[in-house]
Amino acid sequence: MTITNLATNRVLVAAVLATLLGWASLASAEPPQLIEPGIVYSVNPGNSQAEISGAIYQFTTDSDVEVAGSTSSMVALAPGMKVEITYLMHPDRYREVVFLEQLPDDLEIEEF
Repeated sequence: MTITNLATNRVLVAAVLATLLGWASLASAEPPQLIEPGIVYSVNPGNSQAEISGAIYQFTTDSDVEVAGSTSSMVALAPGMKVEITYLMHPDRYREVVFLEQLPDDLEIEEF
């Protein structure tokens, strides 16, 4: 192996390692936090999920819920209730609720 080949191999190895480390940091990055209004379609406390405006949201022990201006839990949600959801959108489209707040009943919400 020549010195040129050795140097080329080292550069290639460094490039591969940099790429892998970059991907690892992307994989461990915090998923984006989004905020959307919606209408509760159904609530399933058994699996800690609610369908809101056609999407499934997962509640965790860290999810904060506010209904009628008071701290509550997902079991207080009811179909037809208007809400604003702050959630983390994970790469696999998993929506993890961070905060959910009931909105006024007379507020108009456009659904897509």
